[in-house]
Amino acid sequence: MHRRGRRIGRGAGVLVCWLLAAGVAQSGQVVGRVTDAATGEPVPGAWVLVSPPTAQDRAAMGRTTDANGAFAIEGLAPGDWAVATRALGYQSDNRTIRVVDRPQRLSIRLRPVPVQLAGTEVNAPRSAAPAHSPAAVEIVRVQPALGGASLPALLDQAVGVSVRRQGGLGSFSTVSIRGSTAEQVQVYLDGVPLNQALGGAVNVGDLPLSGVESVEVYRGAIPASLGGNSLGGVIRLRTRTADRGWALKINSGSGSFGTRQLGGSLAGAARQSWQYLAVADLVDSRNDFPFLDDNGTEYNHADDQLAVRTNSDYRSLRLLGKLTHRRGSTRVELHQTADFSHQGLPGLGNNQAQHVRTGTRRSVTEGEAAGVLARLGGVAWQLGAYQLLQWEAYRDPFSEIGTGIQDTRNTTLTRGGRGAADVGLPARCLLSLNARAQREVFTPRDRRRPTARLLDSRRHSGTLAAELQVPLLGERLHLTCGQQVTANDDKRAAESSLAPAGTISRRQHREALWGRQAGFGWRPLPDWSLRGHVANHQRAPSFFELFGDRGAVLGNSDLKSEHGLTMDLGLARQGAAAQARLQVLELCAYHSVVGDLIRFMQNSQRVSRPYNIGRVRTTGVEVRLGTRWPGAVDAGGSYVYQRAVDRSPLSYHRGRDLPNAPRHVADAQIRIPWRRTALSYTLQFDGRHYLDRANLRPVDARLEHGGKFSCRLWAGGECVLEGRNLTNRQAADLWGYPLPRRSWYLSLQQEFTPPSPGGPPP
Repeated sequence: MHRRGRRIGRGAGVLVCWLLAAGVAQSGQVVGRVTDAATGEPVPGAWVLVSPPTAQDRAAMGRTTDANGAFAIEGLAPGDWAVATRALGYQSDNRTIRVVDRPQRLSIRLRPVPVQLAGTEVNAPRSAAPAHSPAAVEIVRVQPALGGASLPALLDQAVGVSVRRQGGLGSFSTVSIRGSTAEQVQVYLDGVPLNQALGGAVNVGDLPLSGVESVEVYRGAIPASLGGNSLGGVIRLRTRTADRGWALKINSGSGSFGTRQLGGSLAGAARQSWQYLAVADLVDSRNDFPFLDDNGTEYNHADDQLAVRTNSDYRSLRLLGKLTHRRGSTRVELHQTADFSHQGLPGLGNNQAQHVRTGTRRSVTEGEAAGVLARLGGVAWQLGAYQLLQWEAYRDPFSEIGTGIQDTRNTTLTRGGRGAADVGLPARCLLSLNARAQREVFTPRDRRRPTARLLDSRRHSGTLAAELQVPLLGERLHLTCGQQVTANDDKRAAESSLAPAGTISRRQHREALWGRQAGFGWRPLPDWSLRGHVANHQRAPSFFELFGDRGAVLGNSDLKSEHGLTMDLGLARQGAAAQARLQVLELCAYHSVVGDLIRFMQNSQRVSRPYNIGRVRTTGVEVRLGTRWPGAVDAGGSYVYQRAVDRSPLSYHRGRDLPNAPRHVADAQIRIPWRRTALSYTLQFDGRHYLDRANLRPVDARLEHGGKFSCRLWAGGECVLEGRNLTNRQAADLWGYPLPRRSWYLSLQQEFTPPSPGGPPP
């Protein structure tokens, strides 16, 4: 009896297996690949869901794409099925397919609409934020860093950005966004913040462009991925990604004032899951440009004479390496950047220093892991850790610039970690969570004194940020709100004024900074969008402002953080097709009020101390236009009207324009291609502005012309001739520092790629 039961059981099992096999053999299969519609690159980690459009008797099936963007779904019964593709940072794709008894192939191209990055690339050098984003964002694509290319010159092209320089290539340069101070602007290299707790603005002049793929400029709203709490905006430098194919690039250039450049990059892949990138770039320049020296008598032109900039040489070396590993939807990346620079500081134009030298060494190490957890509904996660080591040397042996002989070696070590998660909620809502912890230690060294003027300091900080995005009206309207908090714990060693000489005391300052923002992005028409935002941010006092110096600067531990309210409203249009004549049209109005401004004030003993003195009100309008005409002729430009007014209670400052904030700024460019060549012309205008808060030292308006001629010489080869300040106009910036006159740069680039996939050429 038992044997008979076992035989029946085995027979039933065979019958069931045969029926299942027959069912599978007659079922359909869908295989395909998901790619980026803008770049053609695969989209790993995308969720592909296949479900019945009407009937409820068949279950839905889903798969995530692998590192190559591929997916395969089997066991589908013949008939109609709905295919829905979802990926963070892309617009959803929905379609209906008919499944038959043979494999069916799909090619799904997703249109990028980034969530955290808040920017998409169009067929133009610059692009704006997508329709659903409330932020005013501009992404500037970086051309190969040839000749005299520099980050200050690139940022000069961005809307609402003002750059102030102290000379030629590599000189100290600061950046302002929408009338902010340079200290209020945060600068990131990938995910590593470059601002220091010691204080002062980030010097964008010594940040090479080699290896940088794009520069993102956030005006107003700041994404949660960057902490979301910046009073003056954010500039983010994104380095190149490791390419999947083998490629070798070599570039060199030479130009005016003894400028020379040599660089190269090597990228490739190993075993399909590993990608690597190596970049090296060397720049050397004498910077000995001529300028008109007024001998310090601004209003007496009789003693003006033509002089040459001395002690202005500049040398820099950048080394960059990246290693990326992809497995399924998980990506692990290690990034190392090393910058070395050495230069002379000539000082003002009418009294040049001959022996002042400075040097910087910067090492940025970053590790990052990211992926998608399909089992949790497609939660995207990201973990990262970084270290920033910066060493700065300054030597003034004859007291030509500063007060007294100086020979310092200061070191800043920053270590931190960050984590982020994007969680999909019901009704297609998206919750972004971000956390960051950081420790910064400043160690000064004075080679001429037993103790340095600036003493050891450290800052512990932690940031939590959350941002919620709610889509409405069929994803044509997106509402966004966010909250951020940053806690700082500052401690500095200082020489006590009440204790015996040489006694060191510890001063501590703790504070929590809160920020919040809300905005919307509405797309009433396919190519048109209306967006706006309102936000409240804060900036903590720096070490220098809190604790001062033992010399002529006293600290003020009672300082309050600067706080500001910003709002803007903008209308934008982006051409959906590359053939559209109107590529980009933007019109944005903004208003901001910053309170508790921190400024240094001097007493009768010529000792300075910082105080919270008042507020600043800024109102402006930004317009940007980009067009493409028959024959692929590109033309465009921008115009900014801005009124930044000092509203502090001091009578000689109240109602005055802020320093370095011109009311009118405009630029225009046109590019005409013809066969293997292209001719470009640029025009840049900066209106009249002032160097001081009392508006007693004006800077005249300036108009600068530039041109570029490029030619593709052979397969992968290109030659570029660029001219700047073609009218040879004399200009000065930042308290009389002269800027270069007419200059020329000739650059050559050659790219070597294999004729067919599979490896490098023989």
